[in-house]
Amino acid sequence: MRFEELVMDTVVCLTLDKWETVSGQFGGYLKLGLDILKAVKNFVRGYEAEQLPLWLWERAILQGYAVFRELRLHRRGIVTADLLKREIRFEHWPAE
Repeated sequence: MRFEELVMDTVVCLTLDKWETVSGQFGGYLKLGLDILKAVKNFVRGYEAEQLPLWLWERAILQGYAVFRELRLHRRGIVTADLLKREIRFEHWPAE
């Protein structure tokens, strides 16, 4: 990942995190508002990620926040990413 892409990724994540913290909009939602998705699309304009469809952004954001909430709740766990299916999931840490 190039430096510009890393910065862009960080800006998108921080912006979404701030928006979610203030509004609580991602908690348990199955869909995101078109305004959020268009804002993300504007952030990545001119980068490779601009070519991705809005539904894929929505899915990635919702899955990412679901995993984040699980990690925050349980304080540990295993995060698995399936790059072919474009999925991310949380698993509980095995009991010791």
